[in-house]
Amino acid sequence: MNQLNFLNLLLQRLPELERLHEEHIKDNDVLLPFVFLSEIVRYLEANYENDLDAKFLEELISLLNASFEEADDELKELISVSFLENLSKDNDIYQILKNNFSNALKKELSLYDY
Repeated sequence: MNQLNFLNLLLQRLPELERLHEEHIKDNDVLLPFVFLSEIVRYLEANYENDLDAKFLEELISLLNASFEEADDELKELISVSFLENLSKDNDIYQILKNNFSNALKKELSLYDY
């Protein structure tokens, strides 16, 4: 799987991200994968306490796990650098994500344990 396939799949399976995507395109004129994925992290952290549906979170984790396993090198880098590295350990969602990540994602996340 490549970056474009992954991002299209995210938008297909998680319609809650459509508004964020529209704002991203409005602000940047084009889709910037590294920026957009980091915006999704900020969205998660900002909305975890209030608005996030459990099914949304389950689907996101499932997509990340499966996509990372099937990813080409560019997509692995995108997920690692733009999603995992941007997760704040101080946010409650960090532990939930970590506990539900595949072994491959947990191993990649451990690169940022400093």
